[in-house]
Amino acid sequence: MSHVGEGLHRLTRMVSAVTLIAALCLSTATPALGATIVLHDVDSSAYPEVTLDVALTADLRESPSFTVLENGIEVGSVRAQAAAQERDPVDVVLLVDVSGSMRGGPLDGAKAAARRFIETMRPVDRVALIEFSSEPRTLLGFTADQAALSGSIEGLRAAGETALYDGLIQAAREFDDPGRDRAILVLSDGGDTTSINGLDVAATAVEAAAAPVYAIALESPEYDPAPLQQLAARSGGRFIGTQDAAALVEVFEEIARELSDLYTVSFTSARPSTKSLEIVLRVGSGDVTGELTTVIENPIYTEVPEPVLLEPAVRGLLDWLSLVSISALVFGAVALGVFGLGSLIAPAPDILQQLRYYDQYRVDLADDTVQQATVQGSRARVMAAVSDIVEARGFTALVRENLERAGLPLRPNEYIYFHLLATMVGGVLVQFAFSNVVLTVTAVLVLVFGPIAFVRVRIDRRRTRFEEQLPDVLGLIAGSLRAGWGVQQALELVVDEIAEPASSEFRRVQAEARFGLPLEQALDRMAERLDSEDFRWTVTAIAIQREVGGNLAEVLDTVARTIRTRAELRRHVKALTAESRFSAVILAILPFFILGALAVVSPAYLSVMLNSVIGLFALGLGAVLLVIGLVWIFRLTKVEV
Repeated sequence: MSHVGEGLHRLTRMVSAVTLIAALCLSTATPALGATIVLHDVDSSAYPEVTLDVALTADLRESPSFTVLENGIEVGSVRAQAAAQERDPVDVVLLVDVSGSMRGGPLDGAKAAARRFIETMRPVDRVALIEFSSEPRTLLGFTADQAALSGSIEGLRAAGETALYDGLIQAAREFDDPGRDRAILVLSDGGDTTSINGLDVAATAVEAAAAPVYAIALESPEYDPAPLQQLAARSGGRFIGTQDAAALVEVFEEIARELSDLYTVSFTSARPSTKSLEIVLRVGSGDVTGELTTVIENPIYTEVPEPVLLEPAVRGLLDWLSLVSISALVFGAVALGVFGLGSLIAPAPDILQQLRYYDQYRVDLADDTVQQATVQGSRARVMAAVSDIVEARGFTALVRENLERAGLPLRPNEYIYFHLLATMVGGVLVQFAFSNVVLTVTAVLVLVFGPIAFVRVRIDRRRTRFEEQLPDVLGLIAGSLRAGWGVQQALELVVDEIAEPASSEFRRVQAEARFGLPLEQALDRMAERLDSEDFRWTVTAIAIQREVGGNLAEVLDTVARTIRTRAELRRHVKALTAESRFSAVILAILPFFILGALAVVSPAYLSVMLNSVIGLFALGLGAVLLVIGLVWIFRLTKVEV
């Protein structure tokens, strides 16, 4: 056992000696900077000409040769030149780790390297100094004053933890001049320990600042190169690791030369039809080769084409029509507004004034020898003027019929007046708010057809609701007749027990019958008013029964069963055609949705269509075809039951 223990002891001493020798060798080694290309800028504004501004390491700057591959295909003609004299000034943020682990030799080496860095930079370049330990702190903003920078560097003191990510975010916020090139030079000897923000947030901030990160890692017991390597890679910079603080001077001096001696590489793109361009730049110098890969958006898909303008004569005609239309809208809106305000202010005629013309109101208006009396009051005059205009065109009867079917408590002249007022006022407001003829015309069309569509929807819903109530109404009337009640009593029970709209419609039938109108005619007027085919059958059955006799209760029960059967069949057909009707709705909405999305996302792209004769013709043709297609689909899905 003693021999075994002695052997283990000798082996341990040998391993320790080898480790010590290796550590001494590594501690005196100079960092290998490697052949690296750092991308500072890509300019594709003059596409298909593409320009790259790159920095090369020392081993690549000796007679470099440049090769460019675009989407894997080598570009034939590549132009490269050193841009040291012509290039823009550079803003560099010098970010120095002053945590407790940097105390002593590491911090002294960092100070010497920083001083050497600012001495090597050009007079037109600016440097900002930020230190970070437990938190970052800006010591000096961007300046070309080397004396001030040297004084701030001498004041660096080591203490605290390491807030690397917060320091990088603050460094990215320092850049204030978009006309200058930029870079971040960060020195740290350990991994982040106290930052509020994470690695992704710091990398995003650096990418947004468009500043390549030169990350120098001074190896220590807390050494963690992975975050610095990732930051350098994501920003298009480079990573350098070293074990010797004294070697930092050489590293910083080399980076200063790289920043001063940029190369401009230009080539002519082959204009591939891809969404993005993968550009690979290879630089060779003797036996040394470096490679850089970057991806940019293809300008073919991002550039906005020049709009095709209308001919001056056509544009002048459209402008004249637009001016006339807006003037008419303004005049009509003001006139209607004044009349409406006067109608609200002026008092309405009282009962005595209306009784003066009682006899005239009772005469037959069809007699041309009798004239309708003039009703006093500005409101009545306005409504009468509107009524005369629409009656001359035959609109009053149509509007009255639709308002009655919709169950809206409005007179025809009132509805027409407020419809015109809303259309004109709305059109004027949209034009003054947006100064866009297309939006104004769209708003006017919506205000013209919107109330009409609203009334039609109310009519359809009211008719549907009544037809759903009709079997129950007929059952209630049949039950009342079996109990010995009369038809008038049965209708009164319907008015009291059934909800709207059946109750109000049968209440009107009762009123008309009490004023002397035969019950069959009152029910027939109700069927015409509701435009209900089922109720027309019911009225026909009641009329036949009252003409030839028989059991009315049984007739109503039979009609109720027939209506329920037709309703079931109608719902079945509606379910079978639901997909087609839904497709029609989607096809009707989709073009307008896409048009609105393009107007918001890319108005310049849409302006090509709106500002050219061909584009306007295509819009009109598309609208006509859309209407034809919708009518065709709805006719196919409409099945008579």
